Amino acid sequence: LVIGYPGDAQLERAEAAIDAALDLAPDLPRAHAARGLFLNSKRPPDPVAAEAALREALRGDPNMVDAMNWLSGALELQGKNEESEEWTDKAYRIDPFNAAIASNLARRHWRAGEPDRAEAILRRMIELPEPPYVPFFVLWNLYTDTGRLVEANQIAKQLLLAGGWHAYFLAFNYAMLGRFEIADEWLSATARDNPDLMWVRIGWVQAQSPYLAGDHGQAAAEMRQAMSSHGILLNQLDSVPRLFYGINQALAGDQAGGDEHAQRE
Repeated sequence: LVIGYPGDAQLERAEAAIDAALDLAPDLPRAHAARGLFLNSKRPPDPVAAEAALREALRGDPNMVDAMNWLSGALELQGKNEESEEWTDKAYRIDPFNAAIASNLARRHWRAGEPDRAEAILRRMIELPEPPYVPFFVLWNLYTDTGRLVEANQIAKQLLLAGGWHAYFLAFNYAMLGRFEIADEWLSATARDNPDLMWVRIGWVQAQSPYLAGDHGQAAAEMRQAMSSHGILLNQLDSVPRLFYGINQALAGDQAGGDEHAQRE
């Protein structure tokens, strides 16, 4: 649940494992924290129930930084931003080298118009002897969003060395530079080598190159084809890929379809 975009089967297995753990140890704080994470991760999420589970976890273990981090997310989903930030700050004070917590704090500074503070936090993380993956991804997003494509390309190459589906980030940079043929090669390799990745199964990876090239009809078609081949319905998607699909529909001329999906957010 923590890494990536869990599919329905993963969510079902996670729920079964959490239920079994709570049956065996009803007062186990980590099991309640896992319940909270599951409730935040399912589609659609249930942040109110997640908040209750995570507060229960923290009653049993007041210093569990993962529970603090996940509680912050549940509160943010409910619009309780001030308390959400307080929990992130507390978790960061306890464990400033926790990748997820540091990355979330950096995102907050970035959204607040403080990219330098965000960059400093992320740079500190990626300079560790064995740096975690998440801060690289957030830093790549920061550099890409602020037009620092040289730095973004350097981060993308570091991600590529980590293996997995990280070739996507380098492909995205090539596409932004207008080198769509090279981008297509990397995106095709990502989809070919990671067929079980949820972002591939919903066609989001395959849609990126046509989207950046301005071929929005093809981007939407890539997602439809991938979802159809895996038996995935649009309303099963998380808000980000569903909105991305709706935007491409609208830009391709299907304004009614695009509006329909955008209004569901």
